[in-house]
Amino acid sequence: MAARQNRIPLLRRILVRQGWLYLKEKKNDLAAQAFDRAKALTEQIARQVPDNQREQFLQHALSELPSIHRPTVRKEKPARPGGLSRREQEVAALVAQGKSNREIAEELYLSVRTVESHITRILTRLGFSSRTEIAVWAAKEDLAPASGEDR
Repeated sequence: MAARQNRIPLLRRILVRQGWLYLKEKKNDLAAQAFDRAKALTEQIARQVPDNQREQFLQHALSELPSIHRPTVRKEKPARPGGLSRREQEVAALVAQGKSNREIAEELYLSVRTVESHITRILTRLGFSSRTEIAVWAAKEDLAPASGEDR
C-alpha cells in the first residue's frame, strides 16, 4: 500500500527504525529482515536518483544499515530442552531426583551459591515458581545428569 501511494522513502525509514528496535531487543532475525527490506527499498529509490548522484546516495543511505552476522547452519546450536544449558539440565535432573542444593553442589563440584544461581535461571527460563515444577518438567523431558567422565 505504501508503494502505491509513493511513500517508499517513509516505509524505508520505518523499517530502519524497526530494525534498530529489534536489535535493542536482541531479536536479530527480525532486525535482519527489517534491514533487508529497507535495503531493497533503498535500492529501489536509488534507481530514481540521477546517475551522477546515485553512488553518493547509496553510500549515505546504506550507512544507516548495520551488518548483522547471522549464524550459518554449522554454527547453529542444537535445540536444548527448555533452552537450558547443559549444566542447567544437569541441575534440573538432580532436582528431579530430590537432591538438595548442597547435594547437587557436591555431585557437580560447584558451590552451593552457584547451584542456587542455576536454579534461579532455570525457574526464570521455564517460567516456573518452584523446585517441584522443575522436577516434574525434568521427568517429562527425561533429563539425566551427565556422568562424571563427561565433565
